[in-house]
Amino acid sequence: MTPGWQWTWMSGPDTIAGAGVYGSIGVGAPGNVPGARFQSIGWIDGADHLWLFGGYGRDHTTADYFGALNDLFEY
Repeated sequence: MTPGWQWTWMSGPDTIAGAGVYGSIGVGAPGNVPGARFQSIGWIDGADHLWLFGGYGRDHTTADYFGALNDLFEY
């Protein structure tokens, strides 16, 4: 971790393997949040938007599914 950088929980599930809220594809909404996950990738674009892709976690549609995710969130 780079000195001075610190992760802060801001919204979404605050439990291990908590499911996300996906809403409608292409429609931004304050209630849309990614679920808890690990081994995802994120980057910040030239407009300072954070992009979060995939990882492993719980699917929003099936409570029993836990595995590889193929979703993309923009903030």
